[in-house]
Amino acid sequence: PSIAIPSSNSSAFASISSATITLPAENPRPAPAVSLIQSADYLCATVTIRSAAKDIDRQTLAVQQTLTALRASIERSSRFQLHDGALRLAGSTGGLNSLMSKSNYSNAVLQATVRILCPLVNSTSADVFANTRQLRQFIAGFEVAAGAELQVLSIGLAVDNAEQYRDRLLDLIGEQARNTQRTFGARTVVIEGLNNPISVRQLDDLNVELYIDYQLSTTLERQ
Repeated sequence: PSIAIPSSNSSAFASISSATITLPAENPRPAPAVSLIQSADYLCATVTIRSAAKDIDRQTLAVQQTLTALRASIERSSRFQLHDGALRLAGSTGGLNSLMSKSNYSNAVLQATVRILCPLVNSTSADVFANTRQLRQFIAGFEVAAGAELQVLSIGLAVDNAEQYRDRLLDLIGEQARNTQRTFGARTVVIEGLNNPISVRQLDDLNVELYIDYQLSTTLERQ
């Protein structure tokens, strides 16, 4: 996938990110032998705006007004970005975009899910904690429209275009296959799953692990 990141020279769009981001899976399977450890590119706050007003028109107005105000507030910020690009949950095959829908956990509730990004550039663990605190303060200080509620679902790390690491991972997997063949004198080495999407695991408050969920098998020479 390609990345389209608004130019920092455009003040009108400096706080809108259309990058393709990947969020770490909550319960990923153990990574295979080959993986990459990288610093995350963003903090990502997933926020739900919902309204339980008495009729759908009031719900729609409350959610839309809150979304508009949130966008304007982020545009005035020099630290945060509203994510308008594609989102992939690590390990999933489909995408998930910001959407407005009826809630499953309550009748007649309209909700919209958005993501607020905080870029992490040459950050340390201390920087990440400070940015997390600032992000929480920003969201807590935001005033929603009448009849709307705002809830932070999660704040975690995100990776900008995880697919950019595919070639590097494939090179490392190929090296592992060659080493396995030499070490065990294998007649053949079979690798399956190389077309799987890049999976992401959050390791700590700053770093993520990227990998392809592949399987390697060998056929040994007969003695």
